Amino acid sequence: MIGILSQLEILTLGDAFALDERGREVCERVRLNAQHLLRLITDLLDQAQIESGQLLVLQPIPFAPAVLLDDLRATLSLTAEAKGLTLTLGLSPDVPLQLIGDPERLKQVLFNLVGDAIKLTEHGTVAVQIDRPDAEPGPCR
Repeated sequence: MIGILSQLEILTLGDAFALDERGREVCERVRLNAQHLLRLITDLLDQAQIESGQLLVLQPIPFAPAVLLDDLRATLSLTAEAKGLTLTLGLSPDVPLQLIGDPERLKQVLFNLVGDAIKLTEHGTVAVQIDRPDAEPGPCR
């Protein structure tokens, strides 16, 4: 999977392959789907590790919650649209621009939950909202 992702990056960098807008869009969708497949493989490996009694190690690093939502939108919005669903993602203005945590594990959880919600929802909206639990609810940005 890493090799596929690397080749896609080479394909889309610069003007070496002179892709038109549609070609770049297709490559971007393939890249996002390859990243999703890589995450699924990682999930399976993590599950095997848990089942063997080994603990998962979290990697607390700074990450931007807005980027997390952008990744979620880029990866799952087409799946939702294909089912006639609306995917809404919101970020409360009270949430800091940077948080400390394990963004890859958080992505795994969110992608699994939202992906399942899309699969199991027949019509309507799948909504994700990131709020700060110790703040008053406010408008989303």
